[in-house]
Amino acid sequence: MKYGCTKTRNLPISALVKSTYRRCNALFDKRGREVTTMLTSSQVYTQVLNKVIEDTQRKANAHICDCDKFQKLHMYCSHVVVACKHAYHEYRNYIHHVYMLKSVSNAYRGLFRELHNKAYWPLCHKPIVCPDPEKKGNSKGCRVSSRIHTKMDIRELSQPKRCFVCRISDHSKKNYLHRISSSE
Repeated sequence: MKYGCTKTRNLPISALVKSTYRRCNALFDKRGREVTTMLTSSQVYTQVLNKVIEDTQRKANAHICDCDKFQKLHMYCSHVVVACKHAYHEYRNYIHHVYMLKSVSNAYRGLFRELHNKAYWPLCHKPIVCPDPEKKGNSKGCRVSSRIHTKMDIRELSQPKRCFVCRISDHSKKNYLHRISSSE
């Protein structure tokens, strides 16, 4: 995600969404082309699994494994290769179909379509949702509290405001120090 947003600073959300969509679409196109070239070169498994096959065949004679990778990922370990050799089975039959290039190429088939201009969008017949202006944040000054107000927050209009320090109603906290200095 960090790579996808490197050149999109200070842009509106719609531009960020379009940029992310285009980059994701380009990545899917690139990976789809890579998978089709692998399929045309008569490969059966993905590059990750081909590397695992090479490593496990190298370790099969000397390596003892109890990592449960076969149960977790349906990707065999070296002990599966050894067991299949002793039983005269083909170990590739136990590889999950997810690691085959055919299933990977199905994942990269045309999922994304081009985003058209707003003029080409179909008309929307649903009601328009407008935000409540009272709950909208201030663009200047102090931010509006998002705390839920309760009955304790309601002050009756007949009661005057009181000083926060001494709770007397004829002055405020700002004027409190002036009141003390003038009374002395």
